[in-house]
Amino acid sequence: GVPVAVLRCFLTYGPYQKAQKLIPYVIGCLARGEAPRLSAGTRRIDWIYVEDVIAAFLAAATAAEPPRAVLEIGTGALLPIREVVGRIHRLMGGPAPEFGAVAARGGERAARMAQAARVLGWQPRVDLDEGLRRTIRFYSP
Repeated sequence: GVPVAVLRCFLTYGPYQKAQKLIPYVIGCLARGEAPRLSAGTRRIDWIYVEDVIAAFLAAATAAEPPRAVLEIGTGALLPIREVVGRIHRLMGGPAPEFGAVAARGGERAARMAQAARVLGWQPRVDLDEGLRRTIRFYSP
């Protein structure tokens, strides 16, 4: 009978993410003038900026009526790793990423956003390009 909301967050990126995770890894390599070594880059991911995830948790914590649900927190869109790495590369420059240099992992599924929007009145606000610019600024020397 305890009112509990479970937020299932999709691939969250942004400041303070561990350096070995994909986006900080690519930024770090390019900042050092090194080519990032990556999988083929075809896996599609639902990328969500950390500030949007925080906003979802705050919305759940401050809701007048506790959600009592499992809510998926993402953008609802799938983008291939190759495309996201390409955007970082265009923003930063540097050596071309080496796709196919390491093994690929994981499956793909986009967040189903309708319930989080309905129950929390929440939608992600930071688009991928802006989130990447903010993340690059954070990790760049």
